[in-house]
Amino acid sequence: MAQSELLRLEGVAAEILKNVPLQVIGARIRRERQAQGLSIRVLAKQANLGINSVVRLESGVGFRHTTLVKVCEALGLHLERLASASHEVVAVHRRTDDRWHELDSYDAGELPLGSTSEAAGGQGINPLMLLQSRLASGKLLPTLIEVHSPTKARSHPGEEFVYVLRGPICVTVSGDDYVLETGESIDFWGAELHAYAPVGDAAGLVLSVRVSS
Repeated sequence: MAQSELLRLEGVAAEILKNVPLQVIGARIRRERQAQGLSIRVLAKQANLGINSVVRLESGVGFRHTTLVKVCEALGLHLERLASASHEVVAVHRRTDDRWHELDSYDAGELPLGSTSEAAGGQGINPLMLLQSRLASGKLLPTLIEVHSPTKARSHPGEEFVYVLRGPICVTVSGDDYVLETGESIDFWGAELHAYAPVGDAAGLVLSVRVSS
């Protein structure tokens, strides 16, 4: 990199750091490195920097503008991308994103939009909505589930948190039943067999958040 270009980019970095906290910059660099499957050692070598310089950068602990410029160049990352939260660091679900599927037959296609209860009534269907407010490389998988009838027992990797938006419902984990009212929640390891069921005649509604390990 020519000295004049390095000086220009150092100026860009200085302006960015006036508006974005060091810890935020460091976290964004770390996510980009991990997304590319690079170790700190490899990134430091590619950027011609010491390992400690990269560690300090990712930790948001005082670092030189030159360090930021060199790391971004090694990652193929434009400095301007660090300046604001983009679609890669923020994920939003809008009402127009609503899509309901059958929990136990997700691949069967979408249920009629806006009529989940009607579509499920008397058919043993439990509608599930996969929320778009999840980061592409994140660890959370948030869903809404309408519980009209007992679901099939299932298991999956990681952890699952369930918050009852409309109850009561029964959550069964490893053969033990937990009856939860509106506003109550439960957390369990996804590897344990678990299922949901309504309590009484009214359908329940839960927010389920799976966390990958």
